[in-house]
Amino acid sequence: MYVPKIHVHTQADKNTIGYATFMWETMQLLASRPDALKLSVHCMGPTARDRLAKLPGVDAYHVPNIVSGEGLVGSTGHAVCVEHALRRTDDGDIHIIADSDTVVLAKGWDDYVRIKTLDQKVGTFGTTYEDIGGFTSGEGLVQTYKKCPNVVWMALSPLHRWRDLKAMPKKVKNVLIENEGMSKIYGLPVGHEVLRDVAWQIPEYLSSRGISYEGWKQLKPTSPEAIILKGLIEYHEEYQVENGVPFVVHHRGSMRNVYRGTRVSNAFYDEVDRWLITETAGHARWVWTPNENNAAALESLQVLATEAAARPPITDEEGPRSVSVPVTNVVSAVLDGEFTDGWVKVTVDGTCIMPRNNTPTPKTLDISFTPDSTCKHVRIEGSVTDINVTLPPCTLVPYLLVVRNLTAGNITLKSEGKRTLSVPANFNYQIVVDVDGVSLVGA
Repeated sequence: MYVPKIHVHTQADKNTIGYATFMWETMQLLASRPDALKLSVHCMGPTARDRLAKLPGVDAYHVPNIVSGEGLVGSTGHAVCVEHALRRTDDGDIHIIADSDTVVLAKGWDDYVRIKTLDQKVGTFGTTYEDIGGFTSGEGLVQTYKKCPNVVWMALSPLHRWRDLKAMPKKVKNVLIENEGMSKIYGLPVGHEVLRDVAWQIPEYLSSRGISYEGWKQLKPTSPEAIILKGLIEYHEEYQVENGVPFVVHHRGSMRNVYRGTRVSNAFYDEVDRWLITETAGHARWVWTPNENNAAALESLQVLATEAAARPPITDEEGPRSVSVPVTNVVSAVLDGEFTDGWVKVTVDGTCIMPRNNTPTPKTLDISFTPDSTCKHVRIEGSVTDINVTLPPCTLVPYLLVVRNLTAGNITLKSEGKRTLSVPANFNYQIVVDVDGVSLVGA
């Protein structure tokens, strides 16, 4: 059976690697057809590119700086990455533009996307900006466009052309809504002005080409309709689809809040983790199959794929890079009869050696790798609380480690010696392992 591929695009820099990784892992976890997913990460710097290229099914690009005299930061960097992604559309795949600090919440989400784009022929759908008078938008006359999807999370039908869409901001001058026609396009009353932020061109692009769209209502945690984020700070965003099913949440502020490293980030992901435990245990909410409603669309996709294959390849200054990482580190869970609720993931020097697992999780993990003269970095994240981690014993000489605890509770480190060390949640400890056990060097 021919299953159209879904190609996700996100942007990242070295500060948002954790967000991008979790976004992609959750998409795979909740997809009905994870083998038909692909991720391209458009990176603002080589560090993010090199680390994210190690993820399975990922192409990571170091996006060239195409704006003379400006670094890839803020709105400019975001827009450059979006345009870098749009150049890779129109190839027979369904494409999604998504911020790295978004999280998909619905099991079978990928088949929902196929139903919307191929069966129902919706041109694009996704997240929207806050209405006038909201927490961020305020009551001013200068506003972002409304009701129409934005590039926080935006699915693009392969039956329309997207390579011509531009995204660069031009904030020095706004667009005045002069008549009812413009009001209908931008979703703002006459007399208001459109802030030309990232991808402000979307409403006019859709209107001029007759592309249909559906915009999800933005829900704040104080909204009576909010489910996942209810009770959190107003900053976050929740989006639901038909029948009030939570589909995407948006953290916001990923450049200012370290992934699971601040009170704001921890609270957000605690609620996400809680929801995912129930959602992953259930059945897929949607099921897509080839049928008479999508037969013509599927034929068109295969024609588009053939045409795309004949086009000259896109050349980039640096990228893409996709790395096959040799498995030199091994992690095993000690089945000692004790388990805890929640998930856990272990990474050593940027290489995932224990993928995110389903619950329950053993309370003791035995991490095995070959110590050397370098100071390795061990990252342990998840929703588990109070687990034990056994580290390799030292052989001839002591060895150093940096251990980062991104779980919901303490981690107790031990080795062959008697001395153990507790690492609190959201702390980085540099430790030494010797014949006596584990000791703190610095925090």
